[in-house]
Amino acid sequence: MMEPRTGSLDLPARLAAVRHRIAVAARSVGRDPTAVRLVAVSKLHPSTAIVAAHEAGQMDFGESRAQELDAKLAQHPPSGLRWHFVGRLQRNKVRLVAGRVVLIHSVDRPALAESIAAYMRTTGGCQDVLIQVNVTGEERKGGCRPADLSALAERIAGLDGIRVTGLMTIPPLAAEPDAVFDRLRALRAQLASTAPGVVELSMGMSNDFESAVIHGATMVRVGTAIFGARPRDG
Repeated sequence: MMEPRTGSLDLPARLAAVRHRIAVAARSVGRDPTAVRLVAVSKLHPSTAIVAAHEAGQMDFGESRAQELDAKLAQHPPSGLRWHFVGRLQRNKVRLVAGRVVLIHSVDRPALAESIAAYMRTTGGCQDVLIQVNVTGEERKGGCRPADLSALAERIAGLDGIRVTGLMTIPPLAAEPDAVFDRLRALRAQLASTAPGVVELSMGMSNDFESAVIHGATMVRVGTAIFGARPRDG
């Protein structure tokens, strides 16, 4: 029997369908589904949608704009939510994000890492981050080159106030993602040989998260399949 299209379901049902698909993909390769964290990307969706997802059991939410994250936090969301920043972060917006999220997924250059570390030192805290890798060298996309990954990780390791816990990537829309996911997993293995704290793989979105789970993702960033189509970006 064909499963209903996720777009035809209400938000709790769409969320449950995504969780089910993650579990099926994980079990197909002998993985524990609980080893995959679902980050619900709520970009451009109202706080009411976040509340509805939370009431359905979702705790991790991702935002990709610093100002939007700041505005949503000002609306007093449910307590206990774990916020992630998944978009490109400008250095002049670091203060709106650092120390307010459990994880920044998109650190891709030394200057950004240094700005995060400098800000966090003023608070006495430490910000966990992922290094975003542009595996395929796609133009106009964030992420460091694979050849620069080791040097960037080493630079961050020498900074107080910031800690690398894994890697993130976004495959090209028109490309088969499996090779990209495999490459990121291999890069993590190489890095983990000298940096054992590098364990996370943030990869996979609404159109490819099952493949990402099969290839070792520890986090998937899913928006449309949970919240539906984004409102028009005005």
